[in-house]
Amino acid sequence: MLILCSFWSSEHDCSEDAARGLRQFCGRDVCKATVLAARDCMGKNLMIVTISKEEDQADISLLDYLVFRSLASMEGGDLDRICLPTSCRSFLYLPLDRTVKEHLVKVAYVDTPEQMYVNLVGENHSYIKYMENMMEEMQEEYGRHEADVQKVLFPYVGLVCAAQHVEDGKYHRAQVTELLQEERMMVRVVLVDIGFCQVVHASSLRRIGDKFLVLPAMANRVSLAGDGH
Repeated sequence: MLILCSFWSSEHDCSEDAARGLRQFCGRDVCKATVLAARDCMGKNLMIVTISKEEDQADISLLDYLVFRSLASMEGGDLDRICLPTSCRSFLYLPLDRTVKEHLVKVAYVDTPEQMYVNLVGENHSYIKYMENMMEEMQEEYGRHEADVQKVLFPYVGLVCAAQHVEDGKYHRAQVTELLQEERMMVRVVLVDIGFCQVVHASSLRRIGDKFLVLPAMANRVSLAGDGH
């Protein structure tokens, strides 16, 4: 049942630590090998393949995983060449209804008067109560020692996850918005319920369960009337 294969080709430069990264990526999970070509290697067929595996409904590429961790490099050498999954989970959104003149809201975060974020309160404070209960459950779940097994494999742009607020240390629902070129393993995320953006190390991100995706992202950006308008 053994098949001789390689996922490397001449256009990729492989570091010595890449083999260790490959083992960490695959673990004991079932992966998908896609055959791109075949060539002769000492009288045997060598299959040139790409390797990927599914995590939280997204196909993650082994090569992208290694490049992000500086364990391999691509021709051209930057993170812009990393491919995004063709499908992945996302947050729902609950924008302010423009046909309704007044809304009950709570101010979640203020960057400037021109850029502030509010949460819809909901009928009988239903949205706020749900969010408070969800936040309590998240702190309990991610505060356990075994939360390390929930580490994100690869933080592609658009990934929904849980991230600790850099100021209060609490876990919040988050989405990756950028992989930083200058600082490898660092990513920019937005905390989707308060609108706050921060830069964190990718290893601090945690996978997020579907139960925490039921509530729409609650941060609605607004601008204060009369401030420079």
